[in-house]
Amino acid sequence: MEDLKCLLLLTPSLVHFKLIASRSTLDAIFDGSYWEQFIQKKLLLLNQFQFFLTCIDNKFDDTTTFDSLILPFQSPFWLNNKNWFVTCGYILRESKIILYTTPLFIGVDAATRSAVFEVSLTNPEHRLILRENYNRIYNINEETLTTVDLSHNEIGDIGAQHLADKLRNHRTLTTLDLSYNRIGNNGMQYLNDVYKENKTLIKLNLEGNPSRYLSTVSAAIQIRNDKTITKIKLCGKSIDDTGMKFLADALINNETITELDLYYNNIGYTGIKYLADALQNNTTLMILKLSNNQIGYNGVKYLSDLLRTNQMITIVDLSKNHLEDTGAKYLADVLQNNPTMTELDLSCNKISDIGVQYLADMLRNNSRMITLDLSSNRIENNGAQQLFNSVETNKTIAKVRLSGNKSKYCEAIGIAIGIRNDKTRTSIDLRDKQYEDNEIKLLANELYNNKTITELNLSNNEISNIGIRYLADMLRNNTTITSIDLSKHEIGDIGAKYLGDALQNNKTLTKLILDSYSYYYNNNDNDTKKTNKITDNGAQFLADALENNQTLIMLSLESHRIGDTGAQQLALALKNNKILKELKLYNNKISIELQNRLETKDKRFCFSPN
Repeated sequence: MEDLKCLLLLTPSLVHFKLIASRSTLDAIFDGSYWEQFIQKKLLLLNQFQFFLTCIDNKFDDTTTFDSLILPFQSPFWLNNKNWFVTCGYILRESKIILYTTPLFIGVDAATRSAVFEVSLTNPEHRLILRENYNRIYNINEETLTTVDLSHNEIGDIGAQHLADKLRNHRTLTTLDLSYNRIGNNGMQYLNDVYKENKTLIKLNLEGNPSRYLSTVSAAIQIRNDKTITKIKLCGKSIDDTGMKFLADALINNETITELDLYYNNIGYTGIKYLADALQNNTTLMILKLSNNQIGYNGVKYLSDLLRTNQMITIVDLSKNHLEDTGAKYLADVLQNNPTMTELDLSCNKISDIGVQYLADMLRNNSRMITLDLSSNRIENNGAQQLFNSVETNKTIAKVRLSGNKSKYCEAIGIAIGIRNDKTRTSIDLRDKQYEDNEIKLLANELYNNKTITELNLSNNEISNIGIRYLADMLRNNTTITSIDLSKHEIGDIGAKYLGDALQNNKTLTKLILDSYSYYYNNNDNDTKKTNKITDNGAQFLADALENNQTLIMLSLESHRIGDTGAQQLALALKNNKILKELKLYNNKISIELQNRLETKDKRFCFSPN
């Protein structure tokens, strides 16, 4: 500044002065008071002063900075004596302050074509200006304007407020992009408040801003104005109770949204109250997913009050919400007479036998519930049994999920209920469940008269000959199961007898797999991995069954201890049985000589691995 001052002191008769300067700090060259004193003392003949000054400022605050810069230029000297008018602006994309006389006397470069906030002597209100080419592309006042892109402009909270005020009553704007603009919670709140009454804006892009409300503010605008949208999915968006209020307010009069998914957020009981109040009179929402929030039993009470009056919601997911037994009671009470709910997910909610009792009592009267998920809770055998007993006469509940509770019997209860009531299910895969005889008895009882299940896989469980007897008794009466896999069990000769007796009467089973643990057996009688295997005696029982059975097509007996005697008994049975197409005897104690002879005579024998 001193160099410029020295230069001007050499020209006391200066009449016209143009100044263009770029500074790194807001020094005296930006000071209107300084210029006023200097001109009055040293440049008395100056009648035209034009300047364009810039300075980079990353910590810009429009209120303090604008006021401090523009105020000195509001004196009578500038406005009355000289009629020199000054404007102060801030180029958003460049974080650059500009101070200049109007009208602007230089060409606007590419930087000043971006969005600018300004305040002038003639218009003291802070406003957003889009200059030069920007004005031609996005004339913010044109009635035909539908899209404005101001992304990556760092407009901040204050800029967002000015922009919202400018566009508050715009009638044609449908898309506004304010992504990556350093808009925080205050700016989001202001945007939400301003656009509550706007009826045309459909899409507001707020991605990349440092606010936890960006998703809910955008969604709220879309919910209000986009009449084509039917699903809102805001998963993992850090939505808290305040953000939930933005959404709830938008949903009050909505008539299009049918599904709302708010999985994995921070919604507590206050947020759920906002939502429940908003949906009291809603007639379109059918699916509500609130999994993995912080609702708790206090929050579920508000939701229960909603379900008491709302007759549209059919599916609710409340998994992972710390509902506990109290929350289960609130829901059970309201669902006693609810006519619409068909699916309820309460998994991972610390519900014990006490809470299950409430739900069991509800299911005695509820004739609409189809699916109830209670997996990964704290339910024990007694609670699961209460649930099973409660639906003895309920023919509607088709799926009760109980996996991940305190015992495998709980899960088996859920499977048993499905066998009883799910008329669409045709196969059951229960391999590797570690089910023991109690679980098998439960399942066998339900399969006794079942008319839909055709395939049953129980491989690699802990079934003894007692469990095999339960299954054999079931097969005497069941007329639909065509395939059973009982591989990797200790099915010895006694189990083979039970199954052989069942095959004498069964008219539907076509595939029976009884393989033992499939490791290489080298005729070592000291092997102890599984001691209970089928020997020649068990093979005789199965051979007797094959004499009369007219339906079995494939029988697999791999990795047992069947010797030549047992193999010959099976061969005799196959002379009269023309229905069986494949008999697998790999890895038994049958001699190579007999294997070759049997395979030569009857191609149905198989002594090689699959």
